Amino acid sequence: ETSKWWTTRYLTKAEGSSLKATLIANKAIQNAQFRDDLDDYVDTAESLGMDKDSNTLAVLFFASMEHQGPLYARRVLQRAGPTANLTRLHAQCLNDPVLGKYRNRYNEVKKILESGDTSGVDDTGGDVRRRRRWRPRCRW
Repeated sequence: ETSKWWTTRYLTKAEGSSLKATLIANKAIQNAQFRDDLDDYVDTAESLGMDKDSNTLAVLFFASMEHQGPLYARRVLQRAGPTANLTRLHAQCLNDPVLGKYRNRYNEVKKILESGDTSGVDDTGGDVRRRRRWRPRCRW
């Protein structure tokens, strides 16, 4: 028999409050990991000929592909070329036999980048370490 307990149970206020410190600590760890990962993705993009300063949105789009599948992201970049803008890189991504299966994901990434929507970017404190080698210079 399958129990519905796991899908229908909600934390009490006391339980939620007791987890607050742990959740905040984990947020700091996740933020630090995100920054490290982004630095690595940007380093990879630059090593493949992309320019983070003059083509920031395409580099960030490449990072989203690299996160999902490095082999496929590099294949897309090879087809598009390292100076490809966001529109061209997106089109090549959608034409890729693997990454193209995630059309909604990459359409959303492109939409967010083009709009300059930073609502999902957490830049509130909570860092356990800071290694700011690069900060994207975007239009937002």
